[in-house]
Amino acid sequence: MLSFNNSFTQFFTPTYGNCYTFNVRENGETLYATSTGDEEPLALTLNVEGDEYVGALSPYLGVILQVHHPDIMPFPIEHGEKMSPGFSTNIGISKKQFLRLGEPFACLKLCEANTSIEKCGCVKPIYDINPSCDPFNETDRACLKEMEESSLEKALLECKCYPPCSETVYEYSSSFSVWPSEQSWIFLKQDLENRTSRPIVSSLKYARENLLNVHIFYKTLGFRTTVEMEGYKLENLIGDLGGQFGLFVGMSLLSLVEVFELVIDLITRLLKRDHNNVRSISRKSHVETET
Repeated sequence: MLSFNNSFTQFFTPTYGNCYTFNVRENGETLYATSTGDEEPLALTLNVEGDEYVGALSPYLGVILQVHHPDIMPFPIEHGEKMSPGFSTNIGISKKQFLRLGEPFACLKLCEANTSIEKCGCVKPIYDINPSCDPFNETDRACLKEMEESSLEKALLECKCYPPCSETVYEYSSSFSVWPSEQSWIFLKQDLENRTSRPIVSSLKYARENLLNVHIFYKTLGFRTTVEMEGYKLENLIGDLGGQFGLFVGMSLLSLVEVFELVIDLITRLLKRDHNNVRSISRKSHVETET
């Protein structure tokens, strides 16, 4: 039960039934937080209406909550946190942004949707893609179940998926307390009846078995950005190659000069040696003539 349905967008999941998203950008102007802490949180009072749960299909009683960016499709089954009736939950969130390099982003969920269309001719209602499978149609449910058990894993392995180039995530911590207290449930009952114009809370037992309270707030308005950068750019490679080439060329020139100097040395020594040999022969000839 939600008292302000105009602030929420409803969608349906085969696993958890009705889901509601608050502050969706497509609904108009996006709401922004201007303060931190639990003084001005987003406060929700939720009624899980446990008496409407269906036996074997509903082993758990409570809600699943996911905090996500307004532009991101929510997947509470994978990224949500379970919350139980009878408790007040405070959730403090902090924003983190990732800026990555790399290949274009291909979502695993899109691969799953494509496989679903190929095998069953429709997709789960959560994807908001036509044609949408009828969650109450036994044939559609059986096909989706068979797809998930047989061909989906293979399709996801063959799908080339990369991290998104830009991603905003929210880290959050939570604390719990029993709610409502014995002294306050009467005031809660009156407040809810004034807002909805119908009786909701019949007893403290019913309140603790069906109602839960959630406060969501920013721990800080600052956020951390992680930027992925190239560790070794092309210009670095060219510069290093140029430096190495220059070093090798410099060494080669020095080596050529040394070789040239060595050749001149050898020629000079050979010339000196030949000259000395000629002088020695000339002296011997002169001595023999005198004799």
